[in-house]
Amino acid sequence: MPWNGEYPEQRQRVLRFSHQRTQQNGHIEAPGMYYQERHCDCDPDALQDSGVQIHNIAQDLVLFASVPLSMDGWHAFAASQVMVVKHDKIIAIRDLR
Repeated sequence: MPWNGEYPEQRQRVLRFSHQRTQQNGHIEAPGMYYQERHCDCDPDALQDSGVQIHNIAQDLVLFASVPLSMDGWHAFAASQVMVVKHDKIIAIRDLR
């Protein structure tokens, strides 16, 4: 049975679980989800004339999707894999099989 989910915890952690999903070929199989880690920097001088001020000019992100949203940087979850994300960084990946 395909199933993927998210469990927010009280300690600012998010658990992501991925097993399987219905693929384009109609078969139920892994990967159930993909992820991408990103680090974004902002050039504060680029917005100088706009009147916008940015105080935190760097941001870490972990993106999740059922299918890769672009050609670069996406990684497939293995079947029955769980990921722990805290403060927008991956802190653990475990295989539950």
